[in-house]
Amino acid sequence: MRWLSFVLLAFPICTLAQSPVTAEVFFAQCMEGYEGEPAPIEERISLPWVETYDLRTETRDFDFGQQEYTFRMQPSSGKKRRAQRALSDQLLQLPEAEGREAYCDRLLEAHIDWGSLFFIEQQLQFYQALDTLYLQQERLLLQTLGTNDLDADDWFKLRIKRSEVAIAQQELLLERQLIADQNDLPNSIFDFSNFINTNQIQAQVQEATAAAPPIDPQLAYEKELAQKEIDLEQAEAKQYLDFAQLRYVGPHDDPFRERFSVGLAFRIPNSGNRKIKIQELRLKQGELEQQQKWDQRAYDHRLKRLRLEVLSQIQALLFYRQTIAEEANYLNQLQSTFTQNDGLQPRLLLDIEERSLLNQIEGSKMQEDIFFDYLKYLETAQIFCQQPYVIHFRSE
Repeated sequence: MRWLSFVLLAFPICTLAQSPVTAEVFFAQCMEGYEGEPAPIEERISLPWVETYDLRTETRDFDFGQQEYTFRMQPSSGKKRRAQRALSDQLLQLPEAEGREAYCDRLLEAHIDWGSLFFIEQQLQFYQALDTLYLQQERLLLQTLGTNDLDADDWFKLRIKRSEVAIAQQELLLERQLIADQNDLPNSIFDFSNFINTNQIQAQVQEATAAAPPIDPQLAYEKELAQKEIDLEQAEAKQYLDFAQLRYVGPHDDPFRERFSVGLAFRIPNSGNRKIKIQELRLKQGELEQQQKWDQRAYDHRLKRLRLEVLSQIQALLFYRQTIAEEANYLNQLQSTFTQNDGLQPRLLLDIEERSLLNQIEGSKMQEDIFFDYLKYLETAQIFCQQPYVIHFRSE
């Protein structure tokens, strides 16, 4: 135990020469290689004015001197080309889901790690003070050896307490080292001077509820894509010029028979397949709109629950702090009264200090739960993952 205490005291001394790692430095290290929007795809296709070229040839009775040739072109239309261009541009706007998911996951990991480091540092200080206090209690018990005041049960309980503190300290130290190594910041000291507090979290949660509900980019993309496909199908249905044709019938001596002829073909589109295709796309649009409504209801429900949960936890923490403050004030008055009357035993002083440290550890754990539920709230509200990233655990 003395060796562990020496390590805790020596660790800050060994790192004094290093610059403290602030939130800005930590997140810059974590998000390196993840920043920046993906490069847009610039491969815009060239849409033709003529969609098909058709060359046909035929002869009669294998008389190749009388060979006939027909050249046919199927044109596009301005409305159809505009619909094609709109559909093509929409396809190029496909959300880069995998890259964004990796970016958001890394940002969430960085917040979890930074918050964990803050509470590890905070709780390590409390446990170190608690270990020092137990050493003082042990010295008092040593004074009872060989006297009638010796109580074996006190030795037993104190040894268990010291073991529990040593285990808790070691777990926190290992977790701290693991987080630092995972983020390529071994043997670093961290600066939490601008870490956010619960009052700021409470204000932000209350303000964030007034924000407009988020729109799923993938769902919006699919809805717009379906509309572009409908527009294209409708544009094709209104293309009345079918094809233009140039025909050459070959050399001949008949003055009443023309050698060249030009023809145009018109059509009145009435394709059942196209109507079914448009109906299918409209049904898909309806499904996407219904899904958006259900997603909105689920989003409102989850957000409300998380908001109330965070606010309720904050109220519980505030009540806990108030109650503990009243208790500490009472014990301090008690200590002062007995000290003036020379009636307060040293052990009671240590018990009061122990109670204060244990209360602070419990309050730190309650606060830790609030901070990570706050992350869940931000993630659900879809205001957590932004580019450039925002450090939500930093006080503005």
